[in-house]
Amino acid sequence: MVPVTGTPYARPLDAVDEMSVSRTDTGWILRIAKTVRRTDAYMSGHFPGLILYPAVFLLETVRQAAGRAVETAPDGWWEITTVRRLRLRRPMHEGHLLDLEVVLTPAGEGDPALTAAVTVRHGDQPVAELSLRLEPGAI
Repeated sequence: MVPVTGTPYARPLDAVDEMSVSRTDTGWILRIAKTVRRTDAYMSGHFPGLILYPAVFLLETVRQAAGRAVETAPDGWWEITTVRRLRLRRPMHEGHLLDLEVVLTPAGEGDPALTAAVTVRHGDQPVAELSLRLEPGAI
């Protein structure tokens, strides 16, 4: 994986620390690393006294990674239009290294959208599973 820099997304949320992309016959496989840090700007007010990665930021992690990997949307900007499934299995605490595997596939002929099947782990522990639809968008 390589470090990610120069995000076009709104600050203060850098939801991807490192990412690798593999092109497949049917789409893309993204491997993403994100460490939960007390110093991340969005943490101070989320859950006072306990540092937890907000679950909604998993969605932002996928959105930012898709924008970097699949540049067919205007300015690489993808919007999540449907959350088909989001199952949280464990909390994401300070210091946890979150490993995400995102399998992106085109939605179908004539449909510019992508579907995303996402698994999130911390070490050997499953953290979350997501199933999403992303459509090209613009800010």
